[in-house]
Amino acid sequence: MKKSHVLSAIALLIVMAIPAVASAEKGVKYTDKAGRFGIGADTTLGGVGGLSARFQVAKNFGVQAIVGFTRVGLDFKDEQDTTSATSTSQQIAGALRGDIGIAFTNKAAVSIVFGVDIFSDSTSTDFTAANLNDQEQSDTRFAFEAGLKVEYFFSDFFSVHTEVGFLFALVNRAEEAAFITNRAGVPIGSGAAGATNNADGSVIIFGLGDTFGNAGFTFWFK
Repeated sequence: MKKSHVLSAIALLIVMAIPAVASAEKGVKYTDKAGRFGIGADTTLGGVGGLSARFQVAKNFGVQAIVGFTRVGLDFKDEQDTTSATSTSQQIAGALRGDIGIAFTNKAAVSIVFGVDIFSDSTSTDFTAANLNDQEQSDTRFAFEAGLKVEYFFSDFFSVHTEVGFLFALVNRAEEAAFITNRAGVPIGSGAAGATNNADGSVIIFGLGDTFGNAGFTFWFK
């Protein structure tokens, strides 16, 4: 058989198979992940970004945990290029969230997400000079969030999602407020001249999310 005839036959078989494949896929509900576990990457409305682990307890309810870690180590030099101080800063960020499904198609789902973000920061500075005391500081911050998530399932094993929503946090330092509001690009006042960092208050933001909201992806396992 000529090569052109073989190619024509293969093309004909592919064309004939398309309706059958489409018909088989039509009834498949990728959105039903009850009892399934997934791993991927995600970012919460409060700014916790990193590894995501999800478990779908039922079709309409799932739970999610997200964890991220940052560490910065610096050696400060004097004019003689001698280390005068060593500083180490790190942050462990985590989030626990719930997911309530409210609308489904075979390949898309809309759900309400809610949860808490936790940021644990620590900074230590060691001075080489004998007349300077070493410094250590640690802090833990919380933020609460709720939003609307849209998820699309490209297959039974892979989905992408984006979300937008509301963030609430109580703060007791000005830099905490600055950290949270930077998430939305909102500047805050610095207070009166000579004011300390102490500043009790709260932060409320609605409409968090960029062009694609807080986009993430999930690989689902059987």
